[in-house]
Amino acid sequence: MEFLNDWIRDKHYLDSLLLQFQTATPFPHVVIDNFFKPDIAAQIERAFPVPTSEQWNKYDNPIEMKFTLDKGLTTMEPAILASLWRFLQTDMLPIIQTLTGIPNLESDPHLHGAGFHYHPPGGKLEMHLDYSVHPITGKERRINLLIYMNPYWNPEGKWNGDLILTDPNKTCIKHVLPVFNRALIMRTSDISWHGMPHLIKCPKDYARKSIAVYYVSDMDDKNEESATMNSRPKAKFRPLFGLTDDYDNEEEYMKLCKLRDSRRLSRHDIPIEWKSSMQ
Repeated sequence: MEFLNDWIRDKHYLDSLLLQFQTATPFPHVVIDNFFKPDIAAQIERAFPVPTSEQWNKYDNPIEMKFTLDKGLTTMEPAILASLWRFLQTDMLPIIQTLTGIPNLESDPHLHGAGFHYHPPGGKLEMHLDYSVHPITGKERRINLLIYMNPYWNPEGKWNGDLILTDPNKTCIKHVLPVFNRALIMRTSDISWHGMPHLIKCPKDYARKSIAVYYVSDMDDKNEESATMNSRPKAKFRPLFGLTDDYDNEEEYMKLCKLRDSRRLSRHDIPIEWKSSMQ
């Protein structure tokens, strides 16, 4: 099955994407609109699963409020979803290598942290750096591919949900709206801060939906970035843009962020008076 739109056959456009990726600020990234063929994108959006089963991971704490699904993806029904994940894990790999200029990338067979991501109203994802070392394979996480599946997203910003990219000092800030069939390819490193720190305000019968797949490589001492990168078995969260309106105690919030550096948060970690805004 042919998934990608016509951009994949335009060599000049591919060359321009590589240049955009390598020169982008605040860190290497590139946005590709109309990523999938229109009929394929429509099929995926219609089949996009909703969090109704125990297979979904639920994150419901002041730092991250979302649902993720990363199990059984290559055998899902309908068939378009299983084919999607096989494509992203195999045929997409050499394309990602070309678009990033990183030749030694590999797929992650475990899809750890990847899969379908679902942020309902009240959801959020604090600014963070992704884990740098895969907990099972020990490989280095190098590239994120995010594809948005929202047929309509409020263009005036009233719903929030745009992915913010910045550097540690916020000298450069970019916003990526999660519009339908848009893909973001980004390098993960010690400076690739990103997130959705503001509560999502879409209608209650709607949600921010995205597909996430990550590419890794062996740790390489000859790679300057790898040699100097801090080892992170978990994501590192910090409120670079201040606290949202669901939490007002900065000291407590920072304690939760630092605890999250080593493990997922449980309900026992969270002050009893905190109430989730996620619907």
